[in-house]
Amino acid sequence: MSCSPDVGMLLIRLAVGSIFIAHGWAKFQNMDATVAFFGSLGISAMLAYVVSGIELLGGILMVLGLWTSIAGGLLAIVMLGAYVLVKSKLPFMAAEIDIALFAASLGVAFVGPGKYSLGKKVCDCTTCTDGSCTCLGCKK
Repeated sequence: MSCSPDVGMLLIRLAVGSIFIAHGWAKFQNMDATVAFFGSLGISAMLAYVVSGIELLGGILMVLGLWTSIAGGLLAIVMLGAYVLVKSKLPFMAAEIDIALFAASLGVAFVGPGKYSLGKKVCDCTTCTDGSCTCLGCKK
């Protein structure tokens, strides 16, 4: 198998994005229950809408590979909040998906979307010296 980090990033983005799209959509489909759940945690109804929107829109952006630094960062914050407010009191096995989604979202935020995305950067000139390569002219 050849080394292709861009294919790896695409697979991670598709998996993480689709999970967040499904969860955000489900929250919007039953917003009364979502607001009630947030209320049971002492969180305002407005934040229920914000979190649902971040999950849905952030998931879409992940799948498309657009603004992944922002989307990944916001999704990681949502997952950190979910862990701290709900899952930290439970056994690790109940929190492992939240931890994985946190790490994957943050990883995409740091690394970027990869070549197979709508937000990719294309380098038109690369200079390599002493084993390191530098892109001199990146454009969107």
